Amino acid sequence: MPSALPPDRLYAQFVDLEDRLLIAISNDVLFNQIRRDCPRIAEAFDSMCAQDLEALNQEVCRFMATLAAVVTRLPQGSFKRELCATCLGLLTNATQTLIAAIELTRRGFRLQPGILLRNVLESVSTVCHIVMNEEDLKKLKKGKLSSTRTIASAKKIFPPFGHFYGLLSDSFTHIGHLHFSVDSGNTIT
Repeated sequence: MPSALPPDRLYAQFVDLEDRLLIAISNDVLFNQIRRDCPRIAEAFDSMCAQDLEALNQEVCRFMATLAAVVTRLPQGSFKRELCATCLGLLTNATQTLIAAIELTRRGFRLQPGILLRNVLESVSTVCHIVMNEEDLKKLKKGKLSSTRTIASAKKIFPPFGHFYGLLSDSFTHIGHLHFSVDSGNTIT
């Protein structure tokens, strides 16, 4: 069987005799994905989702402005300011993680954004927990706050929270059915 790739692009080649299949690996797999495929996918995504991205942007701006307004109105050195500043930091990082998940989705990755979104939910649950249980702020800062406890707190505020967290854990973060097939990104045509 002749190679599907020219010799200057061929990195490795394997023949599956049972299925009579030639598998050719090019020497530019990484570059094809990040330089050729991802920009095309992102362009198509932006075209299809422009209004949704704009709406999400407006919500993120409103949310961050509201949090910053709360923190800056509290007295310097007060416990409430420390609590709110911690929440602002957690939620700012969660927002950045959300943006990273959107960027991965824009570029055609399907499995990886779910892993990041689970982290966003964990940050949100931590904020819910320390607002409901202010005494646990010290535990959080010492790295001794169990994420399991924070999920329980978030479920008290928003009962379906546990379902979404479990779905992201089972389907994306922990090895499961989505991990069994190769996800090399999509191209949109």
